[in-house]
Amino acid sequence: MKKQVPLNPKVQRQIEILQKYYDIDVENRIINFVLYYEKASDILVNDVVTLGDIPRFNSDVLRRVSEILDTFPLEFKVNLSLQIDDYEGYSPKALLDSFNDSLEMLNYSIYRDKGFRWLTSAILVFVSMAILTLRIFAGEKGILDVNGMVYEMIDIVAWVFLWQAVTVLFLTPQEVRSISYKIIYRLLSVYFLDKKGEKLVGIEGEDIDKEWLRETKKEKGGRILLLIGGTAFITLGVTTIYSVISDISTAITAFSVGESGLSFLIMALLDLVLVVIYAIGGIGAINVHRGRGPFRKAVKVFAILSLFVILITVLLLVYGEFVLVDAGSPFSVPLLIKALLESSGSIIYFIGYLLYRVSNVSDNTDITEAE
Repeated sequence: MKKQVPLNPKVQRQIEILQKYYDIDVENRIINFVLYYEKASDILVNDVVTLGDIPRFNSDVLRRVSEILDTFPLEFKVNLSLQIDDYEGYSPKALLDSFNDSLEMLNYSIYRDKGFRWLTSAILVFVSMAILTLRIFAGEKGILDVNGMVYEMIDIVAWVFLWQAVTVLFLTPQEVRSISYKIIYRLLSVYFLDKKGEKLVGIEGEDIDKEWLRETKKEKGGRILLLIGGTAFITLGVTTIYSVISDISTAITAFSVGESGLSFLIMALLDLVLVVIYAIGGIGAINVHRGRGPFRKAVKVFAILSLFVILITVLLLVYGEFVLVDAGSPFSVPLLIKALLESSGSIIYFIGYLLYRVSNVSDNTDITEAE
C-alpha cells in the first residue's frame, strides 16, 4: 500500500471534530457516512411519470451528498450509504441503477453546459472584434473623430464584450460540474441499506462511470479549436466586408470625377466572394462544435484550403527570407513570427479538424455525416 503523507495540523483538527459524527478510518483515509430516509419516495422525483414505473432519482440528493463532501478533507475518500426504512415496493437494485443514471445524466449536462459556454464566449469575442474593426474603419474613413468621445466609447464597449467572454468561459460558477466531480472522484462506494443498517446492494466507486460515453481529449480539443478557427474566419469575413465597402466607396468617388473605378469594383466583388467563403467555413466549423447545423460538410474542404494557405505562407516567407539573405540582410525572426500569427486562424482551423477527424474515425463516425 502506498505510504500516506502525514496530515497537517488543520486537517488533523478537522478529523478530530468529524470523528464525533462519522465512522472514520484515519489510517486508510476513509470516511463512512450514511444518509437516512424514511421511505424510498423521499429520494425520487415523484411528479414525473416514467415508463414501467422505473424510479427517477432526485438530483437534489446528489447536491446534498456534494454539500456533505465539502465538509470532508480532500485527503479522505468516502463510502456513502443510503439507509431507507421503507422501500415502498421499490427494488434496491432499481434505486441503485436510478442513482447511477441520474449521475450519468448530470455528467452529460456538463458537456452541454461547457459547449454552450464556449460557444457564448466565441460569439462575444466575435462581437468584440467586429466592434473594434468597425471603430478602426470609422476612424480611418473620417466617419468618427479619433479623439472624440464616441470613438472612445466604442472602444470601451468592445472591451466589455471581450471581458464578458472571459467571464463566461473561466469565471462562471459550475455547480453541476462540481457535484459530478466530487461524487465520481471522492466516493469509494455507494450502498443501499435497510432499516437495520444491513447492506442490500451497492457499487464500487471505480465502477460508477465505467459504462459512460466520454468525450475523448482529441475530440474535445478538436471541437474547441474548430470553434476558435471558425470564429476567426467569420471575424475575417466581417473585416473583409469593410474592405468591400471601402472599395465600392472608392469606385464611386472615381466615377464621380470621371475616372475609371472598374478595378475597385472588381476588387469589391472578389472581397465579397471571400466574405462568403469565410462565412461558410466559419459557420461550418462552429456547427461542428455544436454538433448540428448547416455547412458541416464544408469543414473538410476548408481545412484542406487552410493547409494550403499555411504552406503557401511559409514557402513565400522562406523564399523572401532567402532573397533578403542573399542581398546581405539578416534573417528576420520577427517577420517569421508575424507571418505565423497572420495565418494562425488557418493553423488552428486545420489542427482542430485533424484532431476531430482522428477522434471520430476511431469511433467509426464521419464528420461529414448527413445533416
